[in-house]
Amino acid sequence: MNKRDLFKMINSTFDDIFSRYEYNYKLPKMDGETKSESGIDETGQWSKTSYTSKDGSITYTSFVRLGDDYPVNSKQDKIEVLKQELQNAIEKQEFEKAAEFRDRIKLLEKNSQTINELKNELRVLVENQEFEKAAKVRDKIKELEK
Repeated sequence: MNKRDLFKMINSTFDDIFSRYEYNYKLPKMDGETKSESGIDETGQWSKTSYTSKDGSITYTSFVRLGDDYPVNSKQDKIEVLKQELQNAIEKQEFEKAAEFRDRIKLLEKNSQTINELKNELRVLVENQEFEKAAKVRDKIKELEK
């Protein structure tokens, strides 16, 4: 018997056992405040929901990351993410954050040509297995992307 057949057998046994029971438990309705936030960062979209009961004795926070499979790699994507964050900060009237996002966008747009040239140089250095030089170029890229 291979592992797959064993798994199917165990799975069908559990299905048989638990199919006899009905689980219709519903959570009681609780009064309180629910807050939801969402945004986009380097690794994709995210959503955060927080619940606090009226008396403050119960607090629950859920954080869900949407799109972990699609990290932002290109410079244009990073700029788009920053523009979305800028828009969110403006809507929330967080103008200090908005100014930081604006400055980062300008810096990335200004340095995009240099970064692309350094990335090409980095690719060549890695292909030639010149890892010490590649590490220095990588550090320059990270510094320009800040």
